[in-house]
Amino acid sequence: MTERRRHRLVRLSKVLLRFTSVQVIVQLTGMLVSLLLVRSMPKTQYAYYTIAMALFSTVLQLSDSGMTAGLQAVGGPSHADDHRMGQLVRTGIGLRRTMYYLAAAIVLPILPYMLWKAGASFSIVLEALVLVVVATQLQLMTGIYCAVPRLRGDVGVLQWVNFAGAILRLLLILPAYFLYMSLGVALIAQVVAGVGQVWILSRWSKRNLDMTASPSTEIRSGVWKIVRAQIPYEIYGVFQGQISIWLITIFGSRSQIADLGALTRLGVVFVIVPQVINTVLTPRLSRCAQPKLLRGIYWQIFLAYILFTGFVLAAVLVRPDLILRLLGHQYMNNAHGDLVLVMILAAVSVLQGGALAMNICKGWVVPAYYGITLTIVTQIVAFSVVNLSTVRGVLLAGLAVALANLILQLAGAEVFIRRTVRKIIPLASEAV
Repeated sequence: MTERRRHRLVRLSKVLLRFTSVQVIVQLTGMLVSLLLVRSMPKTQYAYYTIAMALFSTVLQLSDSGMTAGLQAVGGPSHADDHRMGQLVRTGIGLRRTMYYLAAAIVLPILPYMLWKAGASFSIVLEALVLVVVATQLQLMTGIYCAVPRLRGDVGVLQWVNFAGAILRLLLILPAYFLYMSLGVALIAQVVAGVGQVWILSRWSKRNLDMTASPSTEIRSGVWKIVRAQIPYEIYGVFQGQISIWLITIFGSRSQIADLGALTRLGVVFVIVPQVINTVLTPRLSRCAQPKLLRGIYWQIFLAYILFTGFVLAAVLVRPDLILRLLGHQYMNNAHGDLVLVMILAAVSVLQGGALAMNICKGWVVPAYYGITLTIVTQIVAFSVVNLSTVRGVLLAGLAVALANLILQLAGAEVFIRRTVRKIIPLASEAV
């Protein structure tokens, strides 16, 4: 190993260690918030919260549709240019409106039905609908503003954004735990955290970027190219992404909705993995302009995903009974047997999401007809052999789909890498 490579490795290790240490605090805070919600909310209210957050994630996923990763892919080569990065952010903000209208039209009508199916009153449905709309817009803005700090490796501002969001939620949830906790309080805390994060990032952007720059049609077309390839997945994902909650809502009971929501909330311990790697390592792939280095960088980053995820999974599974006690007595009897399965599913989902994030950051999107067809076939097989009226059956079906999609994303990455390398061989021959 050369001195230069050794120096780069040491510097990268220090950045990883520093960011990870802060993210551990952030995730512990987030887990504390989740546990306070689980322990203080009646099962009925927590069932409503589980449905609202499932739709929150779905709206956010569809509103993004690869847009924030596309911004990184397009902006990677010129990440040091303040004017160009200002154009990038301004273009992303403009795209947000178009994407959000699409997401709202498709997803938001589903939220009232699911809450009504679970027994919610009209006032609860209206409250959840308004707060989910506001929270998703703020979260989408945060993702757009974060694109440039990630590309530039500005770990400090990203740490501060994550820390501020977690602390703001805790400051609202903690007193509510002792006074009064409800669906509205939980969602308001999410909104306040989003406001704080957007404020921090907008101030950073004004100081470090040319935010007077006009949106760029070139950037817009480059991002749209990625979004058009990704959006069939996202539209299908409106159903697929939260299918566990949908299935339990349709085939199970309100108590099972709460059980599934409480168990999957424990998966928050894995959130640290994509946050660390996508912030510190994945931007290296976005910036890479040498095709011959792509394969090595890609698999090094994915190996980091495996190591981080494996470490977290092992730490959780050492004493799963202790983890389960954190949920409170109302979940102990029904949820014990499913905790290990939830954690394995969360780990595989992190790996699948990591492979997808790395692919999109280079503008690589596996054609939708492969991904959607594979998912449907896997679900047909899984649904025919599991009991969908139980939490365990729903989790097993989700695990099968996550594994199938992980394999697809890794295979797709290898195909794209080979295509990229083959493109430069004729160019090199002509130069000779």
